[in-house]
Amino acid sequence: MKLIMTLFVRDEEDIVGENIEYHLSRGVDHVIATDNLSRDATGSILREFERSGRLTYRFDDRDTLPQADCVTLMARVAHAMGADWVINNDADEFWWPENGWSLKAELEAIPAAFDGIFVERSNYLRRRDTSEESPFYETMIHRDLQSRNPIGKPLPGKSAHRAHAEVNVQPGNHHFALAERKPNVALCSRIQVFHYPIRSYAEFENSILLGGAAYRRNAELPETTGIARRTLYAIALQGSLPAYYQQNLHDDDSLTRRMKAGEVREDARLRDALRKLRAGQQESANPQTLI
Repeated sequence: MKLIMTLFVRDEEDIVGENIEYHLSRGVDHVIATDNLSRDATGSILREFERSGRLTYRFDDRDTLPQADCVTLMARVAHAMGADWVINNDADEFWWPENGWSLKAELEAIPAAFDGIFVERSNYLRRRDTSEESPFYETMIHRDLQSRNPIGKPLPGKSAHRAHAEVNVQPGNHHFALAERKPNVALCSRIQVFHYPIRSYAEFENSILLGGAAYRRNAELPETTGIARRTLYAIALQGSLPAYYQQNLHDDDSLTRRMKAGEVREDARLRDALRKLRAGQQESANPQTLI
């Protein structure tokens, strides 16, 4: 069974390397990534994975947020590369298998009658008193069990699908379509997506300003597509994005109150997994002789 993950990224240097390393450690065989006009180190990070043979690099210079087009193309390329399953991912999302070690094993257990799966997604919360210089996974260990998007709606889940030559991935990677019929999709509780949308103000502002402006330039998309980011872009144009950011930081009192109410849970599984990966990389880079 071959599992390929796609990524559509722009200015994600603070998280994209960890994302790729994590998913490769959980059964992803190869990554296909499209860099959409990154100005930071994202391209260099992707190229490093490409040099190791673990990633296929693509570049798209359209400043209209052509996510659905690019992801659909990558998903079809994954089929041509022999994939059995495809995960269409975002850089700030980490697919966690309930067995703790293998996404591939969980996907192999899906009955053949299903073309894909739909999984739940939850936000991780940023604490007010933590340094923005710290790795996101060290400070963001509280998972919101009642996650909402920026316009107050329940946070939509994500889908993965069996590889198909004519698959069409919908905007946001929430759903997919097949040319010849309606896909049969299973709700899968054995995998969940951990989402890290607000990691620092600089990253958050950059994402909203670039993405919101790109959506406005894309005349082909209905205004309902990307409504959450469009809403935040409007807030940014009003000069209120710093206030929105501050409102979405959490202190001990708010976390304790929500944990007691069963709305938030301390969940450091990804932190622990990334720590182990980092420790393994350091040991490989700095071998020591035991005496």
